[in-house]
Amino acid sequence: MIQKLILPTLFLILASGLARTQPEPLSVQAAQQTAGYSYLQSYQTINYTDTDGNIQRLEYDEGVWRPYQLTQDGSAAGDPIPFSNGTPHLVFRDTNGNLQLLFQTGGRWNQRQITQNSSERAKSDPSIYEFGTIHIIYQGQDDQLHEILLDDTELTHYVTTGGENQKAAGRPLGFVRNGEQNIIYRLQDNNLNWMNYNGSEWIHTQITTTDSSLAAGDPTLHFWGTQHIVYRGFDDQLHELVLDDTSWTPYQLTFGVSQQATGGVIGFNTPFDSNAQVIVYRGTEGRLNTINFDGDGWNFNAFELTFAPAAAADSRFSVHSDGAYHLLYRGDDNRLNELVLNSEGWQHYQPIYQETGSVSGTPTGYQHKATYPAPPTVPLRTFAKLKGIEIGPAVNRFAFDTDPRYKPVLAEQFNIVTSENILKFGPVHPEPDVYNFSDSDNLVQFAEDNEMTMRGHALVWHIQQPEWLESGTWTREELITELENHISTVVGRYAGRIKYWDVVNEAIEDGNGQLRETFWHETIGPDYLDIAFRAARAADPNALLIYNDYANSEINQKSDAMYDLIVGMQSRGVPIDGVGLQLHVSIDSPPNLDSVRENMDRFAELGLLVQFTEIDVRILNKFDARPNKRIEQAELYRDLLQLCIDHPACHTFQMWGFTDAHTWIYDFFGGDYPFEAPLPFDPDYKPKPAYYGLIDALAPNGSTAYLPMIR
Repeated sequence: MIQKLILPTLFLILASGLARTQPEPLSVQAAQQTAGYSYLQSYQTINYTDTDGNIQRLEYDEGVWRPYQLTQDGSAAGDPIPFSNGTPHLVFRDTNGNLQLLFQTGGRWNQRQITQNSSERAKSDPSIYEFGTIHIIYQGQDDQLHEILLDDTELTHYVTTGGENQKAAGRPLGFVRNGEQNIIYRLQDNNLNWMNYNGSEWIHTQITTTDSSLAAGDPTLHFWGTQHIVYRGFDDQLHELVLDDTSWTPYQLTFGVSQQATGGVIGFNTPFDSNAQVIVYRGTEGRLNTINFDGDGWNFNAFELTFAPAAAADSRFSVHSDGAYHLLYRGDDNRLNELVLNSEGWQHYQPIYQETGSVSGTPTGYQHKATYPAPPTVPLRTFAKLKGIEIGPAVNRFAFDTDPRYKPVLAEQFNIVTSENILKFGPVHPEPDVYNFSDSDNLVQFAEDNEMTMRGHALVWHIQQPEWLESGTWTREELITELENHISTVVGRYAGRIKYWDVVNEAIEDGNGQLRETFWHETIGPDYLDIAFRAARAADPNALLIYNDYANSEINQKSDAMYDLIVGMQSRGVPIDGVGLQLHVSIDSPPNLDSVRENMDRFAELGLLVQFTEIDVRILNKFDARPNKRIEQAELYRDLLQLCIDHPACHTFQMWGFTDAHTWIYDFFGGDYPFEAPLPFDPDYKPKPAYYGLIDALAPNGSTAYLPMIR
C-alpha cells in the first residue's frame, strides 16, 4: 500500500528558549524574537521526553548547555529521534500513536504531524536512515513495518511488510550497504529478520536460527569494518551478528551470571583506535558494564564504569560523536546521564541539574553542523523587570547608526541605555555657540520608543572637552558661567526624558585619593563639583544626579576619598542622589565581592543609590590556555548582577557595551578579539556564556530552570 501526501500548512509551536516552566514564562513571544542573524553552528544536542510528556532540548555551545522546551501539550509518548535535513529535526511518537515532526526554521521550532490516519499510527519509536532522502521507519499499530520518505514538503508512506510471519515486535533499524537499503527488526516470535531491498522488492531473511539466539530486546546496530548487530538474548547474555557479504555470523559475547545483561545495550567503534570496538550494556543491579574488542579478543571491563549511576531498567542507550563518543542514558532515578569516552577514558556528567528526575524514556544526542538562524533567547529585560532591575549598555554611536544588527538586539534585550560619548562636552558642544543634539535626540527617542530608561553621560569630565574650551583664557567666574550654561542647556533640553545624569565623572586621582588636577579644578577650584550638581538640579529637578568613577567598587583609598567627598557635599546641601561604580574588571583580578558589598552599604547609609555603571569583564587570555575562561567570565557577570539584585540600594546594572564587535577595550588596552572579549555577546551578536550568567541571576525566584548549566 502506497499513500502519497502533501503536507498541510505549517503551524507554530512553542520555542520558548526555556527549560521546564517553573514558574510560567512571562512572554513566549518575547522569547521567539531574535535579531535574525545566521552563523555556522557545530554543537552537541541532547533531546529527551520529560515525565510530563513534553520534549526538552539542550544545546551545548562554548561551554554552556542551553535549554529549550519544544512542546508544552504533554502529548509525547516516545523518545525524540534527532536528524538533520539542512536544519535540526526531531521525530517522536505521541500518545495517539501519531508521529510528530519538529524542525527548526528561521530560529523557530515548528511541528508537523506526519502520520495522517489510524492505519499509519506507530506502536514503536521510529528510527532514521538516509538513502537519497530521509527514511523514517517504525512498527505500526498493525505490527507491520511502515516507512515514511521525507522529501522537502512531500511525504510518501509505505507499508514494507505483510502477513503474520513478517509482523514486528519492536523498533526497526535501517542502514545502507553497497548502495542498497537494509532493515533489521525483531519478529513476533523474537527471531531477528533482515530485509534487503534489491531495487525492485524487499528480500526477507531470518538471521537467528536457534532458540538460544532469540532476542529478548530490540537489537542495536553499529559499523566496525562491517555491520554488527548486538542484542540481549532470553538467556540474558549478549549476542552479536556480523554481516559478511550476504550472510550473518552469530557470536555469543558474554557468559555466566557475572556478565548477564539486564537492559539496554549499544556498540560502537572507539574514536581514538580504529582497531577497537566497545559495547556498553546494563548489567546486574543496573550497573553499566563494558566489553572491548581490540582485534585479539574481547576484554571485559576494559573501561571501568562503576562510578556511573545505575541505568533505568527500560532505558536504552544512545551514542553520538564529535571526535569523542557521548553515551546518553536515563538513570534509575530518572535523571539524565552522559558518559564521554576519549583517549583518556570515560568521564561522567549530568548535563542538567535536577532536584528530582524528570527524564522519561531514552535521551538522544546529535552533533549538528549547519548554518541557520541562532536559537531564540529569553530577553534579559523580561526577567529584569521582575527583579526591579534596569539592565543595559552604553550605546556605541557608530554601531547604532551603521550596523543593522545592533538596534534589534539592543531593543530586544535591554531596558536602559547610556550615551557612551555623544553627550560628553566635546561631542555635544563642539563650538562656543554650537550644540550638536542630533545624535542624542535620536538615542533618546529610540529609548522612549522601546520603553527604555535613558542615562546621560557625562556632563563634566576631564577628557573629550572641545578645543575652544580648553585653549581659552578663563577667569573663575567666566568658566563657572560657561559650565552652568552648558549644563542648563543640555540637561534642560531633556528634562523629564533622561532619568539619570552622570554629572561629574572620574574626579578623584589614582594613587593618592585627591581631587584630580583638571582644567575644571585648576580654574574654578574644588567647588566645581558643587556648582555642577546644583546646575543640574536646577535644569531638571526630577533627574537623579550621580557621581561616577572607576576603581572605587571595593573598600580602598579611592572609595574612601569618594565617601569623604560626598559626605562633604551633603553637608553643604549639594544635591546628589547616587554613586556609580564603574567595574571595569577582568577574570584574572576579580573584585572582592564582600568588600564591594561593604562599600555599597556605607554609601546606602548616606541615602544614596548605588549603581553599577560601566561593567565589562576582560578575559585577558592571549597567553592563557585555561579551557573555562568564558565560564569564569560568565560567573563573574552573574555574581556582580546577583550582588546588585540583592542590595536594596542597587537597581541599575549597566555595561560599557554589549557586543564584542564594539568595545573600547581593544583600542585602549591594545588587545583584540577573542583575547579580550569583555561583553555578553560575541562579534556576531551571538549570546556568550556571560549572557547566560546574567540570565542565571535574573531568573524568577532564583530558579535555574531556565538556564543552561555550565559544565
